[in-house]
Amino acid sequence: MTFDRSKLSDATVVVFHAPDFKSSDLPPKPADKTQPWILNTAESPVNDPWQLDPKKIALFQYSMTYRLDSSFPVGYFSPGIVTDILTPPRVPLSQKSKGAYVAWVVSNCRAKNGRHYYVRELMRYIDVDVYGNGRCVPHKDWPKLHDGKDAHLHDVVAGYKFYLALENSNCQDYVSEKFETALQAGVVPIVDGPADYTPFSPTADAVIRLDDFDSPRDLATYLIKLNADDDLYNKHLAYRFPVGDSRHQDLSPKFLKFWNHTNDNPGTTGWNYEQHGGRCKLCKFAHDVQTGIVKAADVEARALVPDDTCVMRKHMKWKKVFGVRTEPFVQAMPNTLLIVIACTLLVLLSRRWVRRGIAQCWGRQTVRKSSV
Repeated sequence: MTFDRSKLSDATVVVFHAPDFKSSDLPPKPADKTQPWILNTAESPVNDPWQLDPKKIALFQYSMTYRLDSSFPVGYFSPGIVTDILTPPRVPLSQKSKGAYVAWVVSNCRAKNGRHYYVRELMRYIDVDVYGNGRCVPHKDWPKLHDGKDAHLHDVVAGYKFYLALENSNCQDYVSEKFETALQAGVVPIVDGPADYTPFSPTADAVIRLDDFDSPRDLATYLIKLNADDDLYNKHLAYRFPVGDSRHQDLSPKFLKFWNHTNDNPGTTGWNYEQHGGRCKLCKFAHDVQTGIVKAADVEARALVPDDTCVMRKHMKWKKVFGVRTEPFVQAMPNTLLIVIACTLLVLLSRRWVRRGIAQCWGRQTVRKSSV
């Protein structure tokens, strides 16, 4: 393995880490296109818009991404995730926070899908403790241990009943470490990301989805109900406790299909979907290319296509200006709205007192200029 660009022509395969380069900085593609080019990224194409360009994305034949159907899947789940979630919650229900029972740890406060606007609206009806970047919503200081060091993320989250695992993009299979944090901490994840969470959710009741509620107010109403009823709340965590002789029987078959063997070494017969599986599969692929098992014609015939599953600006409808939601008006009549604003300005400028004020101001400016 090398990062030396001068050895490009000698490489068996070439891996491009999307966040570390610009599309304009790509080397020339070999004319025969038999050298496998692999696009590697853990981010959604929403954050790398050039990936939505058919011509640019077609330069690559293989993908190494979070997508479960990627050539070399590298999901966010850690090895052993099934073992982790089949343990009781770190903090017993009786010891959970008596104040706010919803937490959100956020670093990107200006996600393009507008998730912060949703949280702002949610906070009108229920308390949410926000940690991290406080530019979009009020935030709390990160808790400290007795020795002055920062408390561990999982320990902080475990003190709450719910955790907002809201992705910065809404694309197929884009489920980041936020979701795993909630699972490992033993709290109920409130999720928003892809349209389908079944490959990632231990059971149908293990997550609370924003999509299941018409508004943040409706979600808040449900959370208040769960907070007041321990039995109802515990139904969302039932998979974490023993059932008979096995804990696995309650887990979703689809979840187990993807994640049940993440502690095993699959050898050469299969590969896992967690963080290390795709890398191992890539190493074997490079060997197969070098030894001719992967045919040049097969490589040359391939080309990636843009991801068309992403939902843009999903939560922008909750953006407000002076307490009024703006998105419905902008979406429904953008041209009309601009015309109304323009006409209003013309009317104001036509008023005598406005014209007089402008004239007086202009007169002062003229006097100043003439005196210089």
